[in-house]
Amino acid sequence: MRAWPIVVIAAVLPLWLVGLFGRVYWTPDEPREADIAWHMTSQPDKSVPELAGKPFAEKPPLAYWIAAASMSAFGPTPGAARLPNLLYAVISVLAIGALANAARGRQAAVIAGVAAASFLLAYQVSIWLATDAPLVAGVSVALLGLYRGLAADRGRAKFAWYTLMHLGMLGGFLAKSAVAWMVPGLAFLVLILWERRWHELKCWELYAGLLLQFAGIALWIWNVAQRSDGSELLRALFWYNLIGRFMTVQAPAAYEYTSGHHNWLGKYLMQAPGFLAPWTLLAVAAGRYAYLRLRTGIAGDLPWKFALAVIVPSALLLSSSATARGIYLAPVLPAVGLLIGLWASERLSAPDRAEMGLLRASAWLVIGVIGMAAMVTLLMIVGARGSTGFHTLGAVGAIAGCLGAAALVVAARRRMNSGAPYAGLVRLYVAYAVLVTGAGAFLFPIISGWQDLRQVAAEVHDHIGSSHLVLYQPDETTIAMLDYDSSGPPPVGISGTDEGAAQAQVRALLASDASLHVLVQLPGHAPGPFTDALHRWHLAPGARDPLPASSAARLCAALGLSVQQEIELPEGRRYVLLARNPSEAGVL
Repeated sequence: MRAWPIVVIAAVLPLWLVGLFGRVYWTPDEPREADIAWHMTSQPDKSVPELAGKPFAEKPPLAYWIAAASMSAFGPTPGAARLPNLLYAVISVLAIGALANAARGRQAAVIAGVAAASFLLAYQVSIWLATDAPLVAGVSVALLGLYRGLAADRGRAKFAWYTLMHLGMLGGFLAKSAVAWMVPGLAFLVLILWERRWHELKCWELYAGLLLQFAGIALWIWNVAQRSDGSELLRALFWYNLIGRFMTVQAPAAYEYTSGHHNWLGKYLMQAPGFLAPWTLLAVAAGRYAYLRLRTGIAGDLPWKFALAVIVPSALLLSSSATARGIYLAPVLPAVGLLIGLWASERLSAPDRAEMGLLRASAWLVIGVIGMAAMVTLLMIVGARGSTGFHTLGAVGAIAGCLGAAALVVAARRRMNSGAPYAGLVRLYVAYAVLVTGAGAFLFPIISGWQDLRQVAAEVHDHIGSSHLVLYQPDETTIAMLDYDSSGPPPVGISGTDEGAAQAQVRALLASDASLHVLVQLPGHAPGPFTDALHRWHLAPGARDPLPASSAARLCAALGLSVQQEIELPEGRRYVLLARNPSEAGVL
């Protein structure tokens, strides 16, 4: 355990590698993020990200700067774009492991780091091309600096740790705006009130690093403000996009975030078991023990208070906001990993009956996950055999991974029943890691065939040749799909809630260029091998009409257009390419 950072990284690295480098860009969000990062490689003004050449005033630019640097070095590929995520993930787990090590030692560090990296939501964040991974890394570093700063004596050490806290908050801010202040800021305020540490507010060490943080933020804001549209961009960044996610504000249609992802009382609580899987019951055990420990007043309770001060206030604030997405809870997960690490280091040597019950139930939970993965793998094998996305060797590896994981869970239960819960927990994690890497290595490439929008873009460009293209009512993913890594001008996008006005715009463009093409996304998903297998096993309803009534049908009826090409991905998006008087026409 002396080299606990090596142990933690070695334990979670296979999960990261298969998720980061074994797939294409997946929807939602990744195609958009990739296009923004690709634009950042060449745009002259790098203070504001751009989507398809237009300002994208939702996030600060740090994550896109780093992704762009990686793409410039290694090419505009999914692996190159996601490569920085590996750095963010390492920073996150080492920061929370270092915090647990300072609080309870190496065993707590290993368990906290591995748990924080392998929660289902945390794993999604670490492998997903988005701004959440650098946000979590910044928050984790800030939490390490905050805890060590609170515990340190006055002087150089306290100054150094609080400065680290401010650097982490600065990185998180430049990745995803002021939401990076929420978790460490609330934790600090709660701890000051809880422990009545009023003297901490008088420490110069707390404020010295704040100047560095504010200087970095002010420099970026000043650069944005120098643009001709700077004031509107800053309003979108800090009012519409930040405040507008917590409460309803008057905003343009493009920034009405409260119109989607509605929140309701208890939503995060209902979703938490899935976010924390497969360690949900360990979090329950840790939370139960934290309550009992603090109620009885056992000495040395600062780490426990710190973990709860991170988790509870932020979760309550998010629960009361106007919008809710699981990803918003991601910065809280490192503290849940810390709580599990603290509990395991104190209780695994002699757990009580309730804790042993939760440990054994965790093994059954992993068995359930293995069963679901095995069922999905079998469906993939049945449905995908003979298709270009099927690989026999990968299928064998996936089944072997499921069987190996099941055998390890059985071994884990035996170790738990024989009075060695820590050894059992280690085997339980290894089972989960074998499952994710074995099944993921097979499943991820197949799913990539359903998500590879670059195939759609290539087919569109091949079909239209030199003709102009109009995107009718496109979402950000469609815009990014046609723009990403393209040397030509971006297509014209026509959007708006008024369908009549949108059709009028298309009519005007057709009047000046009758040869242009119109690309429209159809609702739903295309059939594919997976749904075909479900149909054969009577696990899903029959196939729907391939071209239902949609905005594309109404556009054809209004403007006399016809279907020139149907473009779809198996189990994925469906598009139709419309044109006037095409050589081969269909009817919607």
